[in-house]
Amino acid sequence: MTGAKGVTATFTLAPKAKIGTVGHATLATAYGVAATGDIILLLDSEMPDNCLDINAALGQGKNITLKGGYKADFRGTSGLPTILHGPFKISSGRISVEGLRVR
Repeated sequence: MTGAKGVTATFTLAPKAKIGTVGHATLATAYGVAATGDIILLLDSEMPDNCLDINAALGQGKNITLKGGYKADFRGTSGLPTILHGPFKISSGRISVEGLRVR
């Protein structure tokens, strides 16, 4: 190099939740569009949702699976859990979970 050079980098945040190939910013939005039988994958981090948003979504009577602890590319788990801040109330439907921790 003979002088100063400029460089630009752009970073895109990984979605917090994913159904199939579609990413979502929060668990509540993912659950809102999920169909019964869907699997929602969750990033291995603290979720930005508050429990009121999730509790409102959980009253839709869906049967879904939540799988937490996924790496940013969602190709596998990292060994770390997804952390949700509760409490949560499932007023109808059923949710199966793995890789989640509720605080």
